[in-house]
Amino acid sequence: NFDEALRHLDIVETMAAPAEKPALAERRATLRKELAGQLYSQGLGLMTSDVDKAIELLARAVENDPDHLRARSSLLQARKMRETLNR
Repeated sequence: NFDEALRHLDIVETMAAPAEKPALAERRATLRKELAGQLYSQGLGLMTSDVDKAIELLARAVENDPDHLRARSSLLQARKMRETLNR
């Protein structure tokens, strides 16, 4: 679980020597990108069946990797779909 790994990494970082912190920061960035990819895939899979859950997952993907352009685009699309459905 990526969320749990990130929490553990936070704990380790508080105890790490200063020289180890750049490597830990790099690992955190990698985990966030991997988590964003996973959330994006899950959100995309729910676009037609559960748009609210898709929005939640896609928003979390963007939070974890603001540079994930496909997640951003899909999030906007899902929000438009919800707006259209709620009319």
